[in-house]
Formats: sequence, C-alpha cells, structure tokens
Amino acid sequence: MMGLEAAAGHSRRGRSPIALDMVFAFSLRIGSAGASYLGAVLLGRWLAPTDFGQFSSTIAILMILASVLSFGLPMTVLRFTGEYTGKGMVNEAHGLILASLRVAWVSSAAISVLLCGVLWVWLQQDGAAWSQSYLLPGLLLLPPFVAVEFQGAVLRSNGAFFWALSPRDLIWRLCIIGVGFWASASFVPGQQFGRFMLVSAGLLWLLAGLQSVLMFQCIPSLVATATPKFQLRLWFSVARPIWITNVAGVVTANLDVVLIGLLLPVESSGLYFAATRTASLSSFTLNAINLVFGPQLPLAYFREDHAEVQRLLRISVILAVVPAVLTAFVCLMFGKQILGMFGPDFATMHGELVLLAMAQLANGATGSAELMLNMTGHERKSALVSLAIIAVSLIAIPVTAWIGGTLAVAASVSAIITIHNVVLWRIARTATGFDTSFLCLTGKRP
Repeated sequence: MMGLEAAAGHSRRGRSPIALDMVFAFSLRIGSAGASYLGAVLLGRWLAPTDFGQFSSTIAILMILASVLSFGLPMTVLRFTGEYTGKGMVNEAHGLILASLRVAWVSSAAISVLLCGVLWVWLQQDGAAWSQSYLLPGLLLLPPFVAVEFQGAVLRSNGAFFWALSPRDLIWRLCIIGVGFWASASFVPGQQFGRFMLVSAGLLWLLAGLQSVLMFQCIPSLVATATPKFQLRLWFSVARPIWITNVAGVVTANLDVVLIGLLLPVESSGLYFAATRTASLSSFTLNAINLVFGPQLPLAYFREDHAEVQRLLRISVILAVVPAVLTAFVCLMFGKQILGMFGPDFATMHGELVLLAMAQLANGATGSAELMLNMTGHERKSALVSLAIIAVSLIAIPVTAWIGGTLAVAASVSAIITIHNVVLWRIARTATGFDTSFLCLTGKRP
C-alpha cells in the first residue's frame, strides 16, 4: 500500500519534501478546526436560538449522511491511487478515480432528491411535522458535502493538499460566518436559517465545482488519458470495513445532536452543539496526525521496522493526550465562561461539556488504535466493534434523551466513546503487538 507518500510525487506541481507536506497538512487541519469553532461561536451569538438549533441539527445530519454515502471510498482512493501510479497501472488508476466520483455525485444527488420527496410528503400529511421543515434546505448541501471528500482524496493522492482539505472545512466555514451575520441582521428569528442555508449551499456548490476543475488538472496526463479499468469488487471489499468504522465514528460524534433536535425542543440542539464542539476541540490534533501518519504506519509495520512504528505511535499519542488533558482541565474550571462566548444561555451546558471532555480524554489516551487496525490489515476487527457501537448508540441515546434530557445524553455518549476507544486499544494491542496508548511512552512492547 503506497498511499499518500507515494502518490504525492505525481503532482504536476512537483514533489515537495514529505516533511513540508506533513506540516502543511497539519496546519490546514488546525486552521479548519479553528474556523469551525469560530463559526459556531459567532453563529451561536448572532442567530436566534431556534435558527441556530436548526443549523446545528442540519450539520450533524449532513455529517452522518456524508459518511454513509462515502462507502469508505475516499480512504480506498488514497490506498490504491499511489500504488497504481507507482506500478504504472494507469488504467486502474483512472478507473478508480472515475468510479469514485460517479459514486459521490450520483449517490448523493439521488439520496438528496429522495429524502426531499419523502420529507415533503410527510409534511403534507402531518401538519405537526412542519417543525422539521428546516431539513429541506439543508439537503441542498448534501451532494457537494459528499463530493468534496472524494475529490479531496484524489487531490491528496497527487500532493495538492490545499484544495484537498480546504474547500469545505476552511474556506466554506469562514464564508458562512459572513452569511450568518447577514442573515441575522436582515431577517427576524424564524426566517434566518432558510436564507442562511440557501446562500451557504450555493457557496459550497461553487467551491465543489472549482475543486473538481482543479482535481482534473492535477491528475497526471498518463492517468487522465488512459482507458479506465474498473476493479469494483476489489475496491469495495477493501472499502467496506473502513466504511463501517468511519460511519461509527461519525455517528458517535453527531447522533446525539441529531436526536436532541428531533426529540427535544430544537433550541436544545444548538445549546448541546456548543458543548460537544467545545469538548471535541482537543481531538483535532489526533485527527491531523492520523491524516499525516496514515500512509507511514503500514509501510513501517510491514517492513517490520518496529522502532519506526513505535516512534510514530509515541508522537501521535503525545499530540493527542496533551491537548485532551488541557481541554478537560479548562472545561472543568472555565467551562461556563467558554460556553458564555456563544451566549448567556449556553452556560447551562457546563455539566454536559465536562462529561464530553472526559470522553475526549479517553480518546486521546488510547491514541491511534483505530488507525493502527485499519492500516495493518485488521480493519474487519475494527469494523465489528464499530457495528456494535452504532447499535448501542441507536438505543442508548434516544432512551437517555427521553428519560433525562441533554445531561443524560452526554453521560451516555461519554460512556460509549470511552468504551469504544478502550476496546479498540485492547484489540490493536493484541492484534499488532504494539501499544497505541500513552503507556507506549514507557518504551516497552506488550
């Protein structure tokens, strides 16, 4: 598996040093995390409580739908594009790119139209359901929301990091801050979200289209002119367990916001959204390091370079656990003041914030266990755990929301995330012989 490291050399911009690519990718992840949180804070202050709650629920729903419709193929693109290009298998490389893009645009557009139709019929038949009508404009975002992930995978495979990572998570999130201010200043509460979402959707469609153009320019000419050859069975067999794992992670991170918006007053979704996004700030370092180390771990592991594997795991867990500890401490001591940046009502979520921060502490302490399993041939074990987590989440979160409100939901989510990470850590340790947790800092092999 050559992955990003091998594929980066085929960019038309020429091969840049791997260290610089790592720094650049890491910096973009930091920028996108900052833009996301800044946008949440400002939109929480500007938009009316109902409109911000609708925005929070919509973003959470889009994240879940996008992960489902990805089918694990973006990671599969990264895995095979570099290998095919390095081996001169340009026909297969071209086929992989075309198949992935077709899946992205066709599946997301079809599901978007289908869900819009189902929702419209439901609204016509049940007058009380009009409280959920805000989901209609949100579905306009689904096709570009999905497509940028696939297109970004192709661009990353060819070394074009900026346009791979920035259109949705950096540029779009910065742009919608201005759109949110315009909507809040121009429309009364209850009318802000619809206008805000329509303009935001138009911007993301524009960025996705621009990214698509740049992607085709970035593809090496030998690949772009080759007759595409499709190996669908191979690609989907590799993508399936990765897909299950990705969906489980996204569901765990967003299902609570979605169900709170559906089962409780929609304003509660916005309040809870602020808590969960604040608590998860520490996780961006682990996500960023996994992005960079993803191609390097399997190379070192299959070369039996144990020292290099342990070095990568040590770096990743340090960069994960230190921010997680600091975030948990800050949330415990100053959580009310931080949530107060969103608005005075958000401070009521302090208890939820502390519980969710404890879950992120467990996430950081166990390190890159999921990545280690997925990149070393044990993705099916990770997928089985993820399936169990999805099942538990679908039962536990609605029940706790109905019984105890947002605080009970935060407690159940914290327990689910902690158990998920501990189980993955134990399996990774047994399957690979390497400890991904902070215990690896002792330097001892299990």
